[in-house]
Amino acid sequence: MASLEDLWLPVRVAQIPLESVVGLGQGQGPVDNCQVYLTYTTCRWYGHAMKQHPQIAALGTQIRSRRQALGLTQSRLAALTDLSRASINAFEAGTTDLGVAKVLKIAHVLDMSLSMKETKHVAPARRWLKAAVASGSVSYRNPLPESELVRAMKTGEVAPEFLPHVATLLEEASPTLLVRALNDVFPKGVPKAAWNNLVKLGKQTKVTRRHLRP
Repeated sequence: MASLEDLWLPVRVAQIPLESVVGLGQGQGPVDNCQVYLTYTTCRWYGHAMKQHPQIAALGTQIRSRRQALGLTQSRLAALTDLSRASINAFEAGTTDLGVAKVLKIAHVLDMSLSMKETKHVAPARRWLKAAVASGSVSYRNPLPESELVRAMKTGEVAPEFLPHVATLLEEASPTLLVRALNDVFPKGVPKAAWNNLVKLGKQTKVTRRHLRP
């Protein structure tokens, strides 16, 4: 069964008044070189969604090169992967995200593989640990020592005067920052005990964030 995406008909127009597109307000002026997707029942505006995504565009470029090297048209690749030609075209242009499952299907047909690898962060040393220390020191006269945060991660203990700093860090820092800071402290692999230590401190300071629950 075709998905809603496969039923959309791309129609390029040189200029279309905004008020003629369903769901938009009046008197906002014309739109140049837009792309509208029409379904059987409605008209949808994708003026913002059609911007190119750099990472998807880079992947789409590799797919296009491989497709052309195999002598395949977009239509034939679409038929081989049970996708629409419009989907293939948009993906190669970097203007739509097909999702992992569909990209893997395309890669399989083209005899390609997708791989993920750890992002290597270079100098300055312990960059993210320093950022975590700065995050925990906001609004405090005495900054959180880097050694105290390392101690907290390794033992689940922290000096009483710096407990509010750690609580601020755990409550306000992004999960990504915590992951990278832990990786700075444990470059050979973050042990589960380190996360348990943060959970312990989070419970002690009544931090309510989901990723720090027991």
